[in-house]
Amino acid sequence: MRKNAEARRAALERVMGMGEGSIELDASLEIPEEDPVQLEGRVNHAYLEATVGELLEAARRERGLGKREFARVLGTTHGRIGQLEHADNLELKSVLETAAALEYDLELSLIPRAGGRTLGAVVRLGTRRV
Repeated sequence: MRKNAEARRAALERVMGMGEGSIELDASLEIPEEDPVQLEGRVNHAYLEATVGELLEAARRERGLGKREFARVLGTTHGRIGQLEHADNLELKSVLETAAALEYDLELSLIPRAGGRTLGAVVRLGTRRV
């Protein structure tokens, strides 16, 4: 499963990093036939999930915690920690709680594509600390 996620992420990075021209995608990556706007939204969502999962994993490692140890701190299973870090069934609440337990705050920003004022907030949650 991890190998497939890495392959999808690598393919998405190639897609998102390309300017003009074409690229050859991995044969295992399924690109559905759908409206380009919907497809772009799905690609962006998948990329966001992969990025958030990697950030959570990096924060856990920064604290020197293994998955099992951190799972005990959160009162969950190491499998759920793996789901969070690999963006399976990712919810903002779970991200916030995990970040708070690792003594991180979550910063959210809405950045207008056409220019203008960026809106942002730092979200803090009082919870168990590692």
